[in-house]
Amino acid sequence: SEAEAEAAIAAYSLLMDLSLPAPGPIDSASAWRRFIDSKQFPGGCPIGPAMITTDEIGDPAQLTTVIKVNGFAVNECSPCAGKAAIAKELSALSSRYGFRAGDVVAIEPPEGGRDHICRLHDGDRVSVALDSVMELEVTLES
Repeated sequence: SEAEAEAAIAAYSLLMDLSLPAPGPIDSASAWRRFIDSKQFPGGCPIGPAMITTDEIGDPAQLTTVIKVNGFAVNECSPCAGKAAIAKELSALSSRYGFRAGDVVAIEPPEGGRDHICRLHDGDRVSVALDSVMELEVTLES
């Protein structure tokens, strides 16, 4: 249930998906495998730098995420629609997946949170900050 899913949320963190977006519709199992394979590279999905418990963070919908490339803000958005929306998503996912304690689930930001796609280069510094709560920064290396 959504109530059980909400009670199961232990902490929040930051995650960056540094892979390319899907090139178009994924309409077959082989296209899906190629898409997933394109995401499998060292450093392609950093997580961190900490896990902040739900009682420490409050309502995540009240926070702002700022994404920067080389120190310049390229996007600012709310990280999610709130704890209730996350619980609804987790409840739906749990009907298809068997979650265990400690599993990490990445939830995409709401509409407008993914319009920050830009070309990155070797040596670029990319960061995502959740207000003053935490910041994840990586330097891209080929």
